[in-house]
Amino acid sequence: MTGPIEGRWLIDFGNDGPTDPSGNEIVLGGGVVALAHHGKPIGRYDLKPGELTITLPMPPIAGEGEWQMIARFALPDNLDPHVDLIGMMQGISSDGDTLDHPCMLRRRAAQA
Repeated sequence: MTGPIEGRWLIDFGNDGPTDPSGNEIVLGGGVVALAHHGKPIGRYDLKPGELTITLPMPPIAGEGEWQMIARFALPDNLDPHVDLIGMMQGISSDGDTLDHPCMLRRRAAQA
């Protein structure tokens, strides 16, 4: 892969996202995922040939325990700044339950 992955992105889950997208804006840099709104680290990311993996621990859900979100995105050989990344998010509970949902990473306009 060529081209930068670091910078500000929006995780887009489709029509069921929050009305305030700032909660889904992240910043990738140096293997760390930070929430763009306040800059605090919330997880990590790994790059492999052809794939970006984002791992985010989630707050415990009452009656369900802790969850972890793992999102995997296909990376093109040449990462154009205007390309959206298509992927799949998988929520994994501490009990091993899973929930899959398609998602997309969209480069924020200021980053393109």
